[in-house]
Amino acid sequence: MSGPRVLFAGGGTGGHLYPALALAEALRRRDADTEVFFVGALRGVEARVLPERGVPHKLLPFEPIRRGQLLENWKLVPAFFGSALGLSGVFRQFRPD
Repeated sequence: MSGPRVLFAGGGTGGHLYPALALAEALRRRDADTEVFFVGALRGVEARVLPERGVPHKLLPFEPIRRGQLLENWKLVPAFFGSALGLSGVFRQFRPD
């Protein structure tokens, strides 16, 4: 019997990633059949840390919203659609619980 499938998402900073890694480790200690998968930003700390730790993951072109720079945010539209497509693929393939 397979264990739960848990998807973690980060926003490009260690403030999200390191607690998620600790939680994933705790879940696997509790149930060795637990499967984890991480989604992170191409430009974020995830791009370095997840491969170093051998954690299953996918990196997507997430970009931060620039508060106070409304016109700059229009540049985010293509990245948004690329990220949405990539995330859709992650959900179809990994099928988290």
